[in-house]
Amino acid sequence: MNLSVVHLGLLAGLAFVAVPVIIHMVMRQKPKHIFFPALRLLKQKQRQSTRRLRIRQWALLASRMAVVALMALCMARPACNTTAQLGESNVPTAIALVIDTSLSMQWTDARNRDRLTEAKDLARKVVRETPITSQIFLIDSAEPIETPAMSPSTAEGRIKALELRPANRPLNDAIDAAYKSVLSSDRPRREIYVMTDLAERSLDLQRPVSKPTPAEPEKTKDVPVQLYLLRLNPPEPVNAGLKNLEFDASAAVVGEPLDIKLVVSNTGPATTRILELWLDGRKRDQRAVELSADSDAEIIMRTPPLEPGRDGLHQGEIRIRDEDPMPFDNTAYFSLVVRPPVKVLIVTDVEQDALFLAEALDPARGAGGAALPGVSRPFRVEILRVGQLAERLRKADDRPNAIIVNNVAQIPEPLWTQLNLAVRSGVGLCVALGDRSRDDSYNGATAMTLLPATADNRFEAPAGQPLHFSAPDVNHPIFAQYAEELRTELTTVPVFRYRQTTRSGQGTRELLQISDGRSALLERVFDANVAGRILYWTTPLARRPSSSDAAAWNDFPRSWSFVQVVNRMCAYLADTDSQTAMVEAGQDYLLPVEPDKGFKSALVKGPGDRPGEKRDIAPSENRLPILKPDLLGHWGVALTGAAGTARSTGFSVNPPATESQLRPIVKESLDTVFGKDKYSLAQDTESLEKAVGLARVGVEFFPWLMLLLLVVLSFENYLANRFYKDDPNLTGGSPQPSRREVAA
Repeated sequence: MNLSVVHLGLLAGLAFVAVPVIIHMVMRQKPKHIFFPALRLLKQKQRQSTRRLRIRQWALLASRMAVVALMALCMARPACNTTAQLGESNVPTAIALVIDTSLSMQWTDARNRDRLTEAKDLARKVVRETPITSQIFLIDSAEPIETPAMSPSTAEGRIKALELRPANRPLNDAIDAAYKSVLSSDRPRREIYVMTDLAERSLDLQRPVSKPTPAEPEKTKDVPVQLYLLRLNPPEPVNAGLKNLEFDASAAVVGEPLDIKLVVSNTGPATTRILELWLDGRKRDQRAVELSADSDAEIIMRTPPLEPGRDGLHQGEIRIRDEDPMPFDNTAYFSLVVRPPVKVLIVTDVEQDALFLAEALDPARGAGGAALPGVSRPFRVEILRVGQLAERLRKADDRPNAIIVNNVAQIPEPLWTQLNLAVRSGVGLCVALGDRSRDDSYNGATAMTLLPATADNRFEAPAGQPLHFSAPDVNHPIFAQYAEELRTELTTVPVFRYRQTTRSGQGTRELLQISDGRSALLERVFDANVAGRILYWTTPLARRPSSSDAAAWNDFPRSWSFVQVVNRMCAYLADTDSQTAMVEAGQDYLLPVEPDKGFKSALVKGPGDRPGEKRDIAPSENRLPILKPDLLGHWGVALTGAAGTARSTGFSVNPPATESQLRPIVKESLDTVFGKDKYSLAQDTESLEKAVGLARVGVEFFPWLMLLLLVVLSFENYLANRFYKDDPNLTGGSPQPSRREVAA
């Protein structure tokens, strides 16, 4: 805090404190001397009176001097301020305006004004009140970069053009850019205004924000920058929104319904909302959902049986029928590619090793293949022995999508060659080792062209002290769905025995561990020329009733996580896990492209009138990256190739789930991010003006000085009255000696 005055010249009035002293010296009267010889008592009384007189004179003099000094200070208006320059409208200023354009700023009040409109109006007000020689830096939170300086008139037009941006960033980045922008200016005053609702998602609370430190601070003059945060959050927000839409199956299958799961989030009092399911432009279902106050509810809606459609693509929405203050989260979009059921071959030596896998993948198979009510069949399972697999792979018109080799003793070299060719043509392969697996069969030269590791010694946990699974790679598609639940559940799965392995080299990824740090699940990562995928379990996907049985290696099939992991694993092996095409705004999407179809280019078209973007496809490319799509709704992609080859596909973009959270950031969290007393927080225009005035002009002492002046004047008047009342000679009364005057 710096001490300054508004009217510096008026401090010269402090010199007038000498006037009472001069008057006192000139007008001072000496007591008359009347001699009374031999009256010693009167002589002593005179000395006492003289001392009291001097004390009163000095007190009266001091009070009169204080009156003059306080009057001069009041006219000069001293203040404590935080910036180098004073005044409100006459100082050229470098102003950075950070505007939050995230979707939560769409919240609309009873006047039909959303938060972004409020922010833009306040920003224009700040610009209009700044001198024309000021520099304005306008920063959109969706593009947090340093911007060139512009004039106030230009800034007004740019502010008006700002729109909500679904793909947004935390305000930390934008405020960092604002600091750098204003510090690059030569204007004497520097200020940053942040217009936001300060919802919880608006800031990264783990990343502090502060003014950058110069490279050579000892040689650089410290430049003050004032930061103003204007909180535009709704006082009592009411909103119902949709988020976290996902499918309850690993693939959408022709002729079968599909369950869609999503969360309805309610902010405010309890309510009932009507949800509608739309598919391919037609309303297919609706239901009423009762929502408790300030809570989330998970619901499931089911599509009708899915038809093949054009190239298998279906796009739809789930909508909240009634409007509310935030329309953007009233619709959840989805796209899916319907395909035939995934054909899975389970190869075992004994029937018992196939039972749990078949039940987890294709429960209707036990009913003779007949459809079970409410049970989807995305997988069709076929159980084979090793001797049957070679013949099965020769059926080119009935190629499987995935093969699981579970606890098989011996795989001949010719069969390994066939498996190698199948993987390179796009078939997924999973190998699980068990008590029957022989080292020489899995460590041969041909096998090692596929497998990610060699099989080493068997490990058996001490009796009664089983190990467990641990550390799943939750970023992998197998474990990404229900990641936290799987992380917890897998640590409870007993593992009695497993095969120790040695990784073969590069291109190996560990997806799951045993609790002693050894590998439980490995993946072999091939280059783009190999379309298939390889997974390698060090413990079988089967169980036995007794843990003392030599074939009992784990109790994985008894856990609900077994069904989830096996379904996601087979979808991943068959490359159908990415066919449910949804992404949040601002996240990259990898569009599956079959290299064998010969597609040369793709036309990517978003919703609305924005022109499509043409993209080239490399011959070996099996994923087309679509970077940070920023428009909500359905996107279409037209793939074309040589000889008229064409296919239509697409995906859907939804708003980030965090945008529906309207809870404001508490002040303690703001102190953590910006530092205590390093920012000014305002709630509306009035409080913003007060904060700006406090920072620019500071805390004025004028009211307190005026109060002190009145007190001193009253005290001076009291002293004068008492002084002259008791001493009439000082007021020009009779020249007769008073009782308080004595002769020397």
